[in-house]
Amino acid sequence: MTPIRVPGVGEAVAGLDWIELPGVDTHGVEMRQFARSANAQWQFAWKLAGKATPLVAFIPDGVAKKAPVAAAALVHAAIPDEQTCITLIDLQSDDSEGDTGTSIKYWLFATVEGVPAKRMDFVGNANDIRSLILDFLSHLTDREGVAVYTDLDELFDTLPYRFDIRPFSLDILRHSLTKKDYSRARFERYRPVSLKVTGLLVLAALGGLGYLLAQEEIEQIQRREAAQARQREIARKTAELAQAIEAGINAAPQATAALPAYAKALQDLPLQISGWRLQDIDCKAGACTLTYKGRPLATWRGYMLTKPSTWPAPAFTETATVIQELPVEMALGERRAAAALSTREAVRYAMGNLAQVVAPVGLQLSLQPTWERVVAQGQQGDGLSIPMRTTFTLTGPAALLGDMATKLPAAAGITSVQIKLDEKTTFEVRGEAYARP
Repeated sequence: MTPIRVPGVGEAVAGLDWIELPGVDTHGVEMRQFARSANAQWQFAWKLAGKATPLVAFIPDGVAKKAPVAAAALVHAAIPDEQTCITLIDLQSDDSEGDTGTSIKYWLFATVEGVPAKRMDFVGNANDIRSLILDFLSHLTDREGVAVYTDLDELFDTLPYRFDIRPFSLDILRHSLTKKDYSRARFERYRPVSLKVTGLLVLAALGGLGYLLAQEEIEQIQRREAAQARQREIARKTAELAQAIEAGINAAPQATAALPAYAKALQDLPLQISGWRLQDIDCKAGACTLTYKGRPLATWRGYMLTKPSTWPAPAFTETATVIQELPVEMALGERRAAAALSTREAVRYAMGNLAQVVAPVGLQLSLQPTWERVVAQGQQGDGLSIPMRTTFTLTGPAALLGDMATKLPAAAGITSVQIKLDEKTTFEVRGEAYARP
């Protein structure tokens, strides 16, 4: 915790540890449990409309004689419309010129969906700040264009992302606040016994101990039932998330299943059909689409009379083109399991090594450096680790396509195969690779 003086407003506390209540018991009971472990004298509950479980911060006994003010709450009051953003303010005093960047002088604060992000209420030096920002961004689904309120534009210029930089400082914060904002940001004194319980004790003393015991038993039953209902809901959401993860890491079939299936569907494929010449092939989602281009005097009728009888009816769009779709029987193949996935570093190494091996024969393999979760970020993990995925592209002579079925690692799946029949017959394979987070 570090005191920050907001000019013309007063002192506030930054560098707080924001704790999310687990939600197994009532909020009051859980806050008292955390407060006792922190030897708290003051407490602040960060509440947000639409979020059932608040975040809390505590000030230990003996640190502050009067109610402190949460600096993070002042920033949120100044920019209430931003749900996910980063704030970085220079706290360096005038006598710290020539600082090497290792002393404490920056305050970093960030919110996700309107609540403080984990470990992102921090006061420290530039190196620590960079590490925390990079770690914070790595957990966002959309890392580009994040709103940043700061008077330190140059620090973000060194980071490998694009930001929406907006001017902000302690002086701007001062002019963005009202007296009511400052009052709402004050901590409350921690009370070991809630006012509700105190009231019940007084009533019990006046009305009899039996009434209090009956009420306590009713509350215990209600708490148990609520806890059981929450556990059932958690179990349901966990099962749904596990199903979504399993579907996500198996969205692209393994090369050992996809490439042989496409090859079988395309074997003995006629390159010419009554004046129509095969130009390219596009296979994905259990089907291959053939594009035939017409030569002089070629007609749709001639194509229909000559095409293999087992083929389904083609699509006639442009007069010089025939689009023919062929169904592909795709074997199920071995399903990927989240627990058996390799790390991102291991997948990158395997794909990079394969790219080096096949390069001399004219094959090019490239893996995208950015990864994303296979399940949307908004879903809670509940103890489940959500795998990551990225995309890759493989190109080269079509004659070498079949050899890649057994060379691509099991973490790589095929989403599409395109074959171009020009002067040189070439292929392009697109796919996804999956890894542990």
